[in-house]
Amino acid sequence: MAKRTWLWILITFLVVVVVVVSVAPGMVVLIRFANSLRGTIIDSSRELARPPIVEPEERIAPDELGAADFLPDDVSVYLTMFELRFRAERVWSSNAVRHLRRQPQIEEVLEDIRDEFPWEELQDELDADPELQNLVDVLADAVSHECFIAAGADFPDVVGALQKVSFTNNIAAVAAAGLDMPTAPLIVDAVLEHREALYVPPVLVGFKLAEVAKARQAIDHWVHQAEWVHQVEETQVGRLETREIGGETFSVFELTGDDIPDDVKREMATAFLESGIPFAKGRELLEWLGGLRLVVAVGIRDDYLLFSVGSDIGLIERWGEGPSLAASATFEPLRTHAHSAPANISYQTEAVARAGTISPALFRDAFEKAAPLIARDDEALEGRIIADSAKVADALDDAMRPPMGHLSFSFERAGIESYKFEWPVEGSVLDPREPLSIIEHRTADPLIYTATRLKPIAGVYDLLATVAQLGAGYTEDFLKPVLPPDEAGLYAAAMEIVRPLSSELDAAIREDLIPATDATESMMALDGRGRLLMFDLPRLALAVRLPDVEQFKRGISRCADAINEAIDKARRDLQAPIPEEFAIPGPEERRVDGHTMYCWPLPGNQLGDDVSPCALFIDDVLVLSTSTRMAAETVPRQEPPEPAQVVELDRRAGNIARADLAALWDYLGAQADAGLRAAEADDDMSDREREEITVVHDVFTAILHSLGAVREFRSRTYRDGDRMVTHHWLHVEDIEGIE
Repeated sequence: MAKRTWLWILITFLVVVVVVVSVAPGMVVLIRFANSLRGTIIDSSRELARPPIVEPEERIAPDELGAADFLPDDVSVYLTMFELRFRAERVWSSNAVRHLRRQPQIEEVLEDIRDEFPWEELQDELDADPELQNLVDVLADAVSHECFIAAGADFPDVVGALQKVSFTNNIAAVAAAGLDMPTAPLIVDAVLEHREALYVPPVLVGFKLAEVAKARQAIDHWVHQAEWVHQVEETQVGRLETREIGGETFSVFELTGDDIPDDVKREMATAFLESGIPFAKGRELLEWLGGLRLVVAVGIRDDYLLFSVGSDIGLIERWGEGPSLAASATFEPLRTHAHSAPANISYQTEAVARAGTISPALFRDAFEKAAPLIARDDEALEGRIIADSAKVADALDDAMRPPMGHLSFSFERAGIESYKFEWPVEGSVLDPREPLSIIEHRTADPLIYTATRLKPIAGVYDLLATVAQLGAGYTEDFLKPVLPPDEAGLYAAAMEIVRPLSSELDAAIREDLIPATDATESMMALDGRGRLLMFDLPRLALAVRLPDVEQFKRGISRCADAINEAIDKARRDLQAPIPEEFAIPGPEERRVDGHTMYCWPLPGNQLGDDVSPCALFIDDVLVLSTSTRMAAETVPRQEPPEPAQVVELDRRAGNIARADLAALWDYLGAQADAGLRAAEADDDMSDREREEITVVHDVFTAILHSLGAVREFRSRTYRDGDRMVTHHWLHVEDIEGIE
């Protein structure tokens, strides 16, 4: 076989290694993204009224959880989704989507898609090739019932090793940016240091089948095609064979790094030397590559089409053998809380989360390795970089919380109800000891509000302050000396102002503001009750319960005085053209129901008297708002309790959230109507412009009408034993029928 062919095989092999392993840090994102998509499901086949809170009548048995009933209990990542095809069909046939599809502009887009895609040619090919049609049928069957992906117990080790190599590579690249310096030796050292854990981890993908015979026929056909191609090659690459596993036949293809020809190895060794990699290191790298192994297997077991890729096929061999994931203690919350068949399940161990995190040790180690590149033979600078990276690593260690594993699942219940269990609880930044009573200040009927109580997070400020302080030191020592004389003088004068300002702000934050606000309740609320000409105006309120109101006021005063003093000094010493009125102004004081409100009227305000930044102290609660009227409305009054729903918001929680989506769609629709009326009344607008605005308005309101099927969102995060639980509910109720 030609050398070029071998090089392509090697490149493909290495790409598989990197790609499969690289997905590890992103699998959490994939899982969470897949979970978020479930909120679009609309079930129009049943009457969906707002249900009362009910407890599950019976627990889900371990043998009702799909692939989790067959997978071993030590898998580290697992994601499964049920009935994707049928759920998509229900969404497509719902009144909400039908209403959208009937809009002329949207129908035109769909027609363009149909015209651009070669549907007829594809159908002709399927009609002419029964085997291809059979494959399409199998794929449709595969996505109709259950689709899952799982990774083995060694997955975190591979993720961790790849994270270390990747982070080292990134730091080295930044360190050598703009310099003619090879970073390959540093990367090779990192690879060789972690070579034992750098391989393709076993990953298993599976699909539940209804028509197993069709799938077997399709597999046999395509495997025979692969065998024929494999046999006619000049030099066979890898080994393709049939194995019996668990009484079923699997086709297995195996490829190792030893398949690389000697002449290709010599070419690679030469390329290593040209990249600055010492000969001995290059030889070690080739030995590591030669030991890599890729095994791909496909077959059917227990009516599941299984596809495995990795350094072995252990997950297929252990399928249905020994303790299952579904029966494990980790899955107990699913069996307890789910009162019907789940729509999806996702799971990852805390080891996976830990492996994908940039730990303090990793940060310190990467900078120690990259320090010689940054310092460029300056031993003093190299030592400084290493010492400073250790300081940042220590601050990072204080700020970080343990990475958390999770189990999440959802099922249909007047929309979508979901749970997410996370552990260890020490990893959460939320404090769920008490109900979040601060929601008493949410105003009447907000569109959206969320309330939170955090654990102490002073370590986060320490981390930011450490990075800022070290960065200022490098600026002083390396930027200042290379400035032109006139700029150097201006820099020195500016720093005479900045240094005391920074010192005083830091002291005020550490001594007053953090103690007065840390580890307490806070809330954000948004409504649309403001007014601007013919439009409603969104109003925002932020509230925080203060452990010490006077300490907070003292901290704010210290910050304001320090800033104003710095402005005066800049005006005086730098002769900066700063207007005399430019300063943090003193507020206007008002009394609201016996409480003090501080207002800062906007100069030349054309938005109305109500639009003004303000702060209202209601006993130990500080409310900040863009609207004086909204701030006044946050004073608690007798309000009806929240209606009982699937997710209750008046119980102990670290975080709660509610979005009145039905009201939000109405609000946005009213603003669109107001915008259209404004366009129609504008004498300077042409008929064509009005027509274009009308088209946009019609499409936008049509989308809002369809979104009306999504009525409400609720969320509550609380503690349940040794786990943190986030309970979501997205209320979905299809819109009324359309003619």
